[in-house]
Amino acid sequence: MSEQKYLRETPCGTICGTDCQWPGVAAYKGIRYATAERWAYPEAVTHWDGVYEATASGACCYQPRSFYNEAEMPEKAFYYKEFRLGETYTYSEDCLFLNIWTPADAGPESKLPVIFYIHGGGFTGGCGHEKHFDGPVWPTKGCVAVTINYRLGPMGFVCLPELAEEAGFTGNYAFLDQLAALQWARANIAAFGGDPNNITIMGQSAGAMSVQQLVLSPITRGLFSKAVMSSGGGVSQMLTAKPAEAHYPFWKQVMETAGCSTLAEFRALAPARLFAAWDAVRTSSRVWAVSPWWMAVSRSRPAPRRWLPTNSTISLTSSASPARISFRPTSTRWLRTGAPGTPTAMAGSSTASSPVMTVVPGI
Repeated sequence: MSEQKYLRETPCGTICGTDCQWPGVAAYKGIRYATAERWAYPEAVTHWDGVYEATASGACCYQPRSFYNEAEMPEKAFYYKEFRLGETYTYSEDCLFLNIWTPADAGPESKLPVIFYIHGGGFTGGCGHEKHFDGPVWPTKGCVAVTINYRLGPMGFVCLPELAEEAGFTGNYAFLDQLAALQWARANIAAFGGDPNNITIMGQSAGAMSVQQLVLSPITRGLFSKAVMSSGGGVSQMLTAKPAEAHYPFWKQVMETAGCSTLAEFRALAPARLFAAWDAVRTSSRVWAVSPWWMAVSRSRPAPRRWLPTNSTISLTSSASPARISFRPTSTRWLRTGAPGTPTAMAGSSTASSPVMTVVPGI
């Protein structure tokens, strides 16, 4: 039986999907939602020419497992056997892709609920098409499923004064990737049968921590309606973030370990050498072992909120105020809302002066 093609018209252009292991479900894999150079903030994809062949998964971000064979490392057996045994992955810095699974007969008028899932992996590993994500069951229950890749480890969290001087701020590239993916999904999901006003963001472990930060950020208001955190309590006073400047010594030491004296040299460094230097520094001292290297608090005011209709052109840049996520993980009180057995939204309130977002199920 020949593979069926599923054509759809999106605000970006025509896209072609493929069969899924679930009868009646169409898969759209490897959709490029943004592009980004190393340690630059993502630029959204808003158009393509011709037909986008979304029939194969895109590359994962480089991560530690890119540089060794997990099958030969017994200490990696637990997650390897559960998530990746028998799978083959491609790794690249060009990794900003998402995947969509939807009922094959769903159209713009269907307005199905959407689950936007952020993978875990300690912000150092994973992707949106590991075995447990590649063909989720949700579309068989009448939902549209979206999974994403985002930058990891030193690709996603470097903080350096040179980068701050260049862009106006530094760090959290991974979180801005997630934001760009969420913006793309909201602007395009109606073409796949989803309701842009009924998006639930969901994540596990580091993905749950990511959900927390998206909930807390004022600039995500209007991009989703519900949130679910699984197997991850989020950032707290025990596992906290620091101002970007507090991360500079760590990343300067990574540069020095890698033999780089300039930002240009650091940007040109081969991924294997970058990850080796990063791993050497973070495991060399108890100071770095217990001090999160992966999240920087934005001390500046957040950018104006962006309301993104389905047919809008998405941009993560602004001449007045570049988009950023404002993190305030400390002095936060958590509120749980929602009936037992239903998706639970996590809403935060903070003692910080800038507003935080409150999410209520069903809005």
